[in-house]
Amino acid sequence: MKKILLAALVLSSFAANAAYIDEGFACDSTDHLIELSEAWNQNDMATIQKLVVAGECDTIHEHREVIGVMNPGNGYVVFRFEDTDKTGVTLTKFLKDY
Repeated sequence: MKKILLAALVLSSFAANAAYIDEGFACDSTDHLIELSEAWNQNDMATIQKLVVAGECDTIHEHREVIGVMNPGNGYVVFRFEDTDKTGVTLTKFLKDY
């Protein structure tokens, strides 16, 4: 009984505070996220444009709810966008209410 109550409490706390991104970028893989981050640090606009045009990375400028957040502890998180169920990867600093 205690385990059921504990599980219900944990699940309800996730539902109350939905994680979201409202400003930042997301990519479809960690490799693309690393490539984008390195290009950003080097001000390499050609690489950034290549990743965005190919649909491998995207900038986010609006509130987007995310679910299924996994944090491997390396400065990035893996998640699914709630509205499209598409998997994404972003830097931990862009994820809010997590």
